[in-house]
Amino acid sequence: MALTYWNAIRKWGLRETVRKMYMVGEINFGDFKGADSNGNKYYENRSKIYGTHRWVEYADCHNYDSSTVTPEWHGWLHNMHDTPPDQSADPKRHELTSSHDDCPYDTHVGPASAAPVLHQNLSGFRPRGYGVGNLFQKWGEPELYYKQPGHPANPISDKGGRFNTEPEVEFADPNNPTMLNPKKPLRSLDEL
Repeated sequence: MALTYWNAIRKWGLRETVRKMYMVGEINFGDFKGADSNGNKYYENRSKIYGTHRWVEYADCHNYDSSTVTPEWHGWLHNMHDTPPDQSADPKRHELTSSHDDCPYDTHVGPASAAPVLHQNLSGFRPRGYGVGNLFQKWGEPELYYKQPGHPANPISDKGGRFNTEPEVEFADPNNPTMLNPKKPLRSLDEL
């Protein structure tokens, strides 16, 4: 273990070794495969376990984010491609070369209408505050988002809804602790 750190310090120097430890959490030796437009560097070591043999060192070691990996390198990093993007063949070679097409549309999106149809998620129709509507409704309009039947803001709870009546509950009688003669049964004994 200590030999790995000494080899890393000899190869990269103390500062770069500490930066690599800070970024990845371990010292990885591998072949430099290339860099992307964001400045990220990509490495590979085939002697490591599959799945951990490719890694990226981000350009910004303090604010690194996986979304800075470009799509070309993402495929290589997740073993979708064997060759790095810098060494791969011409991408135009992989385009569709068929001359016959049975598709009724020119593009993959299908027929387009003049006016776009908006399908809004109704959970976003909540009011922003008391006396303030939202982007799609004015204040005082009925709320469109779903409320359960027992919710106090549900309109059916005010109109004789499910929880409007008093439930039939038999309370314990301190004068009759054994409850041998209850006032009424909780349910009919004929029911199953």
